[in-house]
Amino acid sequence: MVRQPDPAGTSPAADTALLLGVIDAAGGRDVALDTAGRDPLRRLQTEWHTTIYGDKAASGDALLSSFLY
Repeated sequence: MVRQPDPAGTSPAADTALLLGVIDAAGGRDVALDTAGRDPLRRLQTEWHTTIYGDKAASGDALLSSFLY
């Protein structure tokens, strides 16, 4: 999990806004993400992972810990 450059027109703030909109529109129901929702979620997960683990983000321990939470 190494952060890659964001595709054109995306940013962590835009990805967060998109996901919050999807969750809010679900009205308390389970949220099913399509590709347009999964890609921002994956970018945010990678962003969080690299922020938390820093230089050790690609280590086996960090990757395993990330998948556990």
